[in-house]
Amino acid sequence: MPLSTRGTRWPVLAFCVWLVLLPLPLGSNRPWALALTLPLLCLLGAVMLWRRRTRPTEGFVAFLLRPPGLCLLAFLAVLALQLAPLPEHLRSIDAFRTTQFLLVALGCALAFWLVTAVVKDATDLRLLLLGLVASAVIQATIAVFLLATGTPLEMADVLIAPGQATGTFVNRNHLAGYLNMGLAAGIGLMAGALARDNPDRTARQRLRDWLELMLSAKARLRLLLVLIVIALILTRSRMGNGSFMVGLLLAATVYWWRARSQRRGMALFVVSLLVIDLVLIGAWVGVDKVVQRVQETRLLRGGVPADAAAQTGGAAAGKPAADDAAASDAGTASDADTATDSPGKPALTPSQTATPRSLAPATPEPRAARPSEESLEGRVEPVLEARTMIADNP
Repeated sequence: MPLSTRGTRWPVLAFCVWLVLLPLPLGSNRPWALALTLPLLCLLGAVMLWRRRTRPTEGFVAFLLRPPGLCLLAFLAVLALQLAPLPEHLRSIDAFRTTQFLLVALGCALAFWLVTAVVKDATDLRLLLLGLVASAVIQATIAVFLLATGTPLEMADVLIAPGQATGTFVNRNHLAGYLNMGLAAGIGLMAGALARDNPDRTARQRLRDWLELMLSAKARLRLLLVLIVIALILTRSRMGNGSFMVGLLLAATVYWWRARSQRRGMALFVVSLLVIDLVLIGAWVGVDKVVQRVQETRLLRGGVPADAAAQTGGAAAGKPAADDAAASDAGTASDADTATDSPGKPALTPSQTATPRSLAPATPEPRAARPSEESLEGRVEPVLEARTMIADNP
């Protein structure tokens, strides 16, 4: 593989620009946003394919026909088969959404191949990681600014209300995951720039090295990582902050085991992340609220809290649970109980046993609620009803 020169680094720079633009339109989580970002990626992919037209073994198709591209190809085939003229039980019930997912998967496969095509040496890899860190810094700056000023973000048909650090994403967990990727890239750059341990240095040499460190690019990168950590804490995302801690400790352990000559520098860096970023700065921006949310997390078993289900022997798991308050994180039940007693419900006799309030039905005769239009069932049900009407009235 030929090495990149100063005049041939524009592909990796163009890919970094695309990485910065990718999360700006609501995290590219809408069809109109994909219509803005995917053509740019396809244009860069077409240019790289043209540059490699004399080397077919390095093209996109050849990449999909060998590991790990075979896994991506299998996933693309599963999505494409659902759009083929197959029996009805094998076809997609929502062709538009399946087509959208197929385009997203194809874009991910193309981006995967482009990384292997544009990164040719250590300098290209450093530029790619710096581009990811820059994108995370932009998202962190937007999130902190919108949260501090209380300014809502309105883009196309979506209004993101103030009060949560979401950046340009529609969900704070999405922002937390993106910031984790930026932190991983930044920590990798810091780990690669650590100096080797030299116990023979004099006090004057150590002072000179510390001054050089404070004025070097590593100090600026360290300040950017502090900003990303602040935004990560402000998201109040439990899994986002938890995955950062777990990933940091695992990466530090592996680095400690492999890089024996740089253990001291890595230990100081990890301690600074834990003490300065999470303890000192985290106490200022509210890391205690994240800890409180983790402590108040309750698991559900059969639609009711797990501890309540264990106390009732699992008998209450089949009963309709009280309506939970809307949780900010997906898949997490709220701790508030909004069940209310029906005004027409007869009073209990002394021989009857009162049902616990958290397990009491919201209505005397509960019935299945119609799925909302935002849920998957709410989108699929009209399609099934339309097909039934067409089949009954040919």
